[in-house]
Amino acid sequence: MLYLNTRTTQPQIGMSVQPGTLEMHSTPPKLDMKSKPAQANVWPSAVTVDIDTTACRAAYGLKSTAVLVAEAAKKGFQLAEEGTAKRARIGTQLVKSATKMNVFAANERAKLSQLPEALIGLAAVPDAKITVQPSVMKGKNEDGSVQVSPQPGSLDIQYTPAAVKTYLDRESSVKLWTTEGKYDVYA
Repeated sequence: MLYLNTRTTQPQIGMSVQPGTLEMHSTPPKLDMKSKPAQANVWPSAVTVDIDTTACRAAYGLKSTAVLVAEAAKKGFQLAEEGTAKRARIGTQLVKSATKMNVFAANERAKLSQLPEALIGLAAVPDAKITVQPSVMKGKNEDGSVQVSPQPGSLDIQYTPAAVKTYLDRESSVKLWTTEGKYDVYA
């Protein structure tokens, strides 16, 4: 007897898959700051106090050398004039009354009869002149500053899309053959 043997193979599809990738590289942003602090370069000047006690000292009889010299010169001229006038007056009296009386004795009696006048004066001592110049702030304030320089960050993205490749790994086939007397097990 003749047998028909059949062998079939199914087609086989092959698949190659490459996954998609996403690579990200980033550089962070930077912020550089430079600052200069504010400074107060300010200082006060000294207070100036001027005390003029010339009037007070003069009230107590204390005078400067220039004032004393001027007063002594004025008094000296006055005394010289008075002395000259006195001697002239005495000389005139001596000439007029040379024979009548003792002029020198009369002159001395006149001096004794005249007591010098003494005046006591009370006056307030004048205040000293005080001049005050207050302190003044000198110098200059220096403002502070801040310099900001930002540097932006960056982001690099590398994208590789996924890929799928399909291919026919094995084709389908049908094989037919005949055998005699028995069935072929190979099939």
